[in-house]
Amino acid sequence: MKITGSELQLFIDQFWPSDDWYWDHEEFDDNPDPLKTYYTDMLGDLYWQGKPDECPVESKEISLDRLINKWRKERDFDILTIRIPKSQLDVVKTALAAVGVKP
Repeated sequence: MKITGSELQLFIDQFWPSDDWYWDHEEFDDNPDPLKTYYTDMLGDLYWQGKPDECPVESKEISLDRLINKWRKERDFDILTIRIPKSQLDVVKTALAAVGVKP
């Protein structure tokens, strides 16, 4: 599944299960590049690193795809990336602000 770096960062900030989970990949070090597109199969699943008897799932592994899909369904916003002619940027920003869109 594809996900932009900016959406992936939002996922990390808003929906990461807890500090007891980690993932092991080499796609980025600290934060994803907001302008890059990532593939979840390259990022891998999340793995439990907390106390063994406190793991909330039986397999000690969670599918990143499933978590991202769940988050996308539950959140009250969507993400849209568009290209706008520079000459129309202010018009589009004004129209978006009129319907409550925040940058």
